[in-house]
Amino acid sequence: MIGLVLQTETTKNRIAPRRIFCVIENAYQNLSIAEDVCQNTFTNAGLRLTLDTIDWTKNPLPTDEEWHIEWSKFYFGLDLAFAFNQTGEDKFLKTWQKLVELWIKQVEIGTDSSDVSARRIQNWIYAWMIFARNYPQFPMNSL
Repeated sequence: MIGLVLQTETTKNRIAPRRIFCVIENAYQNLSIAEDVCQNTFTNAGLRLTLDTIDWTKNPLPTDEEWHIEWSKFYFGLDLAFAFNQTGEDKFLKTWQKLVELWIKQVEIGTDSSDVSARRIQNWIYAWMIFARNYPQFPMNSL
């Protein structure tokens, strides 16, 4: 497992992500999007697409670079974290873990521009914090 290296705080004998303010959290609280993502269905740049397999190195819509850029920023991770906290269903956490792990395994460092990479990492941190917020058993070594 690959660990996220973030400053953490110890709370009641457990390590947890440090609470941060996610300025966009309220914009990504859609249970339908989270359900879709669990089925490999993604809506970006106004286009909805269901993928048989996830290959982060290939653009499923080669003629639409913006779709791929938006997809790779992982905004849907916040919807998955919200859905997990609302329902308690593990499928949302497992889907997020799977997608992040696939990204880390498949994509070489430096593939994206720095602004796209920064947004993705920021969204990973936001989602991680939201997943852990109400879940004392959250697996801190989940990646």
